[in-house]
Parts: sequence; C-alpha cells; structure tokens
Amino acid sequence: MNKEEYNKKAENFEDNWFFDENYRPTLVQYLKEALQVKPTDKFLDLGCGTGVFTNAVISESHNTLVHGVDVSDNMIAMFNHKNENFRGVVCGLDDYAKQNKSETFDVVLIKEVVHHIKYRKQFFSRMKNQLNPGGQIVIVTRPQEVEFPFFKEALAVFAKQQMSVEELCVDLAKADFKTKVEKKSISVSLPKTRLLKMVKERFMSTFDYFDDEQLAKGLKELEVKYQNEDAIHYKDHLLFVKVTH
Repeated sequence: MNKEEYNKKAENFEDNWFFDENYRPTLVQYLKEALQVKPTDKFLDLGCGTGVFTNAVISESHNTLVHGVDVSDNMIAMFNHKNENFRGVVCGLDDYAKQNKSETFDVVLIKEVVHHIKYRKQFFSRMKNQLNPGGQIVIVTRPQEVEFPFFKEALAVFAKQQMSVEELCVDLAKADFKTKVEKKSISVSLPKTRLLKMVKERFMSTFDYFDDEQLAKGLKELEVKYQNEDAIHYKDHLLFVKVTH
C-alpha cells in the first residue's frame, strides 16, 4: 500500500481500529504486559500510525521518549501532536532499515505491519544493531486464518498477505534473535452497520486490493450473510512475538 492510501486512512484510523468499547483497553493491557515499558526507556514504534495505542501504553511512564516511523504524513502529524515526548518521522520501514542511524532503543514495537516489510533479512539485521543490551522487540501480528467477518475473497487476500509466524521466527533466527510467541484473543461485538462502514472505508489494507465494483460486491455478500443479525460476534486472534538478543 502506498503513502496516498495510508494518508486517506488517517482521518478514520482511530475510530475504525477500536471495534468496540472492550477492544482498546484489552489490547492496550496486552501491549503493556508484553512491552514492560519503563520511564527511562527509549521506545521505537515502527508503523506507529497516529500513536493512539502507544500513547495509552506509556500513560504510566510519563518520561518515556517515543520515536515513531510511518509512511503516512497525516499519521505522523497526528502522532507528533499526541504527546510532547513523541518524535515521529515519515519513512517506509524498508527505507528506514537502509538508513545509517546510530541511535539505539530499549523497546521496539512493530504492530500489525511486519507483513508490509519486503526485505526482512536486511530489516531485522538493522534492528539487531539498534536494540540495546537487555532490550526487546515486540511484533504483533495475526495468523493467516482469522475469524474476521470479511467477505470470502477478502479472507483469501488476508491469508495471502500474512506471513506465517513460523516463517517470521525463522527470519528472526537468521538475524541471531531469540523468539517467544504468545497467542492472545479479544472477543468483539460489532454492530453490522459499523462493520459495513469500516469495510467500505477500507479500514484494513486487505481491502485496497479490490476496486470499487469488487468491494461493492463484497459488501453485498456481507449484507446477505448477516441479513438477520444486528450485531456480529467474533474473536480477534493476535500473535505477540517477543524478540531478544
């Protein structure tokens, strides 16, 4: 997905990614448990978006300096206004890995964007040099098969987009990283009208693979599938990959 498409998503990003009232606090708690951020830590958020989740994660670590990287100008503008300790730059993740930066970090978060990295070998080798001794990287991703209430072709595209967690761990091992994988799940209850709106707005990059006609066909499929339901219930399964030297 290119910068223009990400910029379009910025306006509705925070509303779309909260699903329901239970989703945000549950995910934030999972992130806090995984990251264990201390006030003295230097934090790098790769694919930071607007910073909405990271800002909640560091709410009890007020002095934590957070560097953010995202391909979207609009996302980074929102990120930099989120917190006075946020320092965001506009850059793609593969391009970031090519830069000769000497800065190092105690905590690195890569949330739901690792499948967008084209050159993972070079990327993880770069990350090895930027991680302080005793530090950790937390990668949040999903399995290839999900319970999302998407239309059939969208589920197929999602599965194709996602790399398996086994493949991810192999790539990390090649960069001499150790990994530990934990599965977390969040129960979601979503009004049907909200789901249809989110899909129409292409809230996830999966839907950018479809033109307007194909997307309209997919929306019709969902309307028929859920015609007798006002709310849709499912589980969002997340994989937390903890990465250390």
